[in-house]
Amino acid sequence: MLSGIISLFVLSGLIYILFFSSIKIGFFKKKPEANLKQRTEIGIICTAGKCFYFDVEGIIFKEAPQTSGSLITLINDFSQRSFSLGEQILGRDLINSMVLIKEELFSKMDLRVLSFDIAAYPADDLKAITNEDWYMMFSLKRDIKSQLSALKAALDEKIQNRIDLQYIDLRIENRVYYK
Repeated sequence: MLSGIISLFVLSGLIYILFFSSIKIGFFKKKPEANLKQRTEIGIICTAGKCFYFDVEGIIFKEAPQTSGSLITLINDFSQRSFSLGEQILGRDLINSMVLIKEELFSKMDLRVLSFDIAAYPADDLKAITNEDWYMMFSLKRDIKSQLSALKAALDEKIQNRIDLQYIDLRIENRVYYK
């Protein structure tokens, strides 16, 4: 009888330890939502009427309002893919290319990018819409810096009147097409 009571006492002690240790472990784990709230937005991506903030890693973490302007990177995704919070929807190379384009256009050509358009994902081409109501097409398969150099040369040497400009296409190597 005494051994039965001792066995019951030991068994209840083990259950107690296992139960509370599992609660303790679960209590100190970070919840995915908490991790998403600590991210810093660098842009907004919109698809099918929904917009989300994304961070430097391309992870969407919070719903965003539809917006316009050049203060934050805005991407219109026409690839018809669906997004869910916490998902990485953009690669670092694409984000770095967009940041480089925005910075170079602003600092060297006095142009602001209002938004980027992506037709498919993974993207081969990137459309950058300017504050002057015309756009540029970049190839993501080629070096972005060389395309920006070609753009600067074309704007300095060939394209004097940007008022009637509709687009500049930089996707073909050693060629700049514009209308």
